[in-house]
Amino acid sequence: MPHIARPTRTSAPGTLVCALLCGLASSSCGSARRSPSATQRPDDALTSQAATASSALGGMSWHDAAGLRVLEVEAGAHDASLPMVFFIHGRGDVANPGWIEHFDGQARYMFPQASMPYGDGFSWFYYDPKAKPEALARDISGAADQLARAIAELANARHTLGKPIVVGFSQGAMLAYALA
Repeated sequence: MPHIARPTRTSAPGTLVCALLCGLASSSCGSARRSPSATQRPDDALTSQAATASSALGGMSWHDAAGLRVLEVEAGAHDASLPMVFFIHGRGDVANPGWIEHFDGQARYMFPQASMPYGDGFSWFYYDPKAKPEALARDISGAADQLARAIAELANARHTLGKPIVVGFSQGAMLAYALA
């Protein structure tokens, strides 16, 4: 597989990026701000879903990295050197360990959780289609910088085989592309 890297300040060192792109016109990328739920927590929404996914694969644990909550689901031996795959959710969604059902290799699957409440889920950054492109670029860059720090921190703390792989959907794809 070819090395994909672009020297930008938002690049996580040695990150290979695979983005599942979703256009800005999709319904998950609308402009209306939704009101957050006062009791919403990423851990609460994912515990049973993650437990189901991890029971078939291996261990599950939550980590704090660069100010983000990250769910780790291991498919392989805990102390083994494994590929690290980050799945970045879209706007209005949550970190979803259900994605790993589409993969059958041994790896450390990492699910960072955005921290900005949005509807029934979370957002990585505020999106307004009427805003100037510079404002959107600044917000994407800020979120990508935070993700790059989290990726580097977690990759350095684990026995990681090769470079971290980043996959994103919708807003997550924008961030994966920004990390390329």
